[in-house]
Amino acid sequence: MNQQEFDSLNDAALNRSIERLASAVLLQAFDDVSRGTMRERREAIEWITKGDFGQFTFELCCRVINRDPETVRRHVLARSGIPAPFLDRMRDRDVLERLAG
Repeated sequence: MNQQEFDSLNDAALNRSIERLASAVLLQAFDDVSRGTMRERREAIEWITKGDFGQFTFELCCRVINRDPETVRRHVLARSGIPAPFLDRMRDRDVLERLAG
C-alpha cells in the first residue's frame, strides 16, 4: 500500500467517524427535545432553532450527514409534541434578544 492509498483510507475513516459523531449529536438533541428534562428540552430546541452554538452547530451536523437542516428542523420540531405557540415565543424572544444587543 502506498502513501496515497494509506492517506485515502485515513480520510475515509475520519469522515466516517465525523459522520457517526454528527449523527450521535443529532440523535441526542432529538431525544432531549422529546424526552428530556425541561432544561434539556429548552437547550436542545435552542440549539436546533438558533443554529449558532459553537463550532459543531445543528446545521453542520445535518450537512455532515447530507441532510437539509431546514427539513430536519421542521420534522423534529413537528414531532416533538411541543406546541407551536411555545416554539414561536422562543423564536420571538431570540429576535428581541438580538435586537437588544
